[in-house]
Amino acid sequence: VVFGWITSMMAQRLRAFGGVGSMTARHSNILIGAMSVAFHCKLWSDSLTFLFQGQYRGVYLATYSLLTLVFLGTFMLYTLLLARNIGCGLLLVMREASFTHGAPLAEATWAARVLGYELAACLCLGCTTTTTWTLKLVKEWIHKPGSEYSRGLLALVHTLVIVHRADYMLNSLALAVLSGLVWQVRQPRVKELNVGSEMSEKAMSKTSSAMTRDLSGGGRVTGDHEISLWASKVDELAHRGARLGDLLEFWRQLLVGEVMPSFDPLRSTTNDVVRQAIIPLSRSADGGGRALASVWSNGQPVLASCMVTHNWSNLFWHLIAATLADELGSPGDASIAE
Repeated sequence: VVFGWITSMMAQRLRAFGGVGSMTARHSNILIGAMSVAFHCKLWSDSLTFLFQGQYRGVYLATYSLLTLVFLGTFMLYTLLLARNIGCGLLLVMREASFTHGAPLAEATWAARVLGYELAACLCLGCTTTTTWTLKLVKEWIHKPGSEYSRGLLALVHTLVIVHRADYMLNSLALAVLSGLVWQVRQPRVKELNVGSEMSEKAMSKTSSAMTRDLSGGGRVTGDHEISLWASKVDELAHRGARLGDLLEFWRQLLVGEVMPSFDPLRSTTNDVVRQAIIPLSRSADGGGRALASVWSNGQPVLASCMVTHNWSNLFWHLIAATLADELGSPGDASIAE
């Protein structure tokens, strides 16, 4: 049950990035509630059976089996949905890593490693907990109160004890992995973010060919057709301009907490804002997405008057201040930032 609450908080963290998962907060809480009720009812049934010394064993077995199956079924469903949610995110970042270089590659690799550990913890806990409760159910049906333990039943009990202890240990490890309070996967260092920023000519050619295939819908293109595809895409990108008023409105939403409630101007980087605010705001109902500038302009082309570059690890308010300073013709952004 504790595992359920921990993973529920983790699922809420994943949803903060704008992902369309297989669970919603309402569904996950319902599943956790069902597990909690079944678990505590089982404890009460065990206590009552001990008090009556097995006088109502038939009723106890029926009640125990029903509660165990409810708990196991709910737990397995929750675990599978959670594993599916994490797995989809893992496949997404792995796909991103295969098409990126430099800092984006380092960040995608780090994210894939984190999700991989979380998926492994989820599946291991699901296996040990399911095995433990299944063995308990089998033991209750085989063993009769007051009777001697057969050799086969002793082997079953020994196996149950080992699996139960392993389940406790994995619960502790999963707590460390899923909560992030005890242990965290190391984030990419500055050197790792800079590695590969200068692509070789061969890598550039390979990336260019892959992008050309994407532009053509997967078909082979050569010559004038390829030039036309690239020119069309460049023109489309040039008309994805963002108006200063929309940018300032977005900044206001960040400050008042309308988007990205965790936003802190003195700590939140551009990468944080992109992952937790821009991507969710630009995601479409079908799970896809588009540029946030296109959302602001309602899909109408807006020709940009200048191009703004940025550093993913810089504070986002520095980017806003620099953009505003350039628009106002200020020689520096220090006064604008203040």
